Amino acid sequence: MPPTTGIPTNNSAVSAGTAIVWFLCCLPVGFMQWGQSAKGWIWLLASIFTGGLAGIAAIIDYWMCFSVQQKRKVGEWEFFPSR
Repeated sequence: MPPTTGIPTNNSAVSAGTAIVWFLCCLPVGFMQWGQSAKGWIWLLASIFTGGLAGIAAIIDYWMCFSVQQKRKVGEWEFFPSR
């Protein structure tokens, strides 16, 4: 039995394949899978209004959220999580 650290684990982690498909099809849906619906739409709007420049930050945030959600649940407005 693993030691308890007080951080809730994620028993319904999204697979890499699913994350990539939703990233390519519709970025907000990928964030919705992690309970970050509004954040996904904000990233999409920011990308549109900046001519795609915010899309670079959105890609980095998306990958970091994917990596972290493999271990634990991410917060609704958690940007660029590291662990």
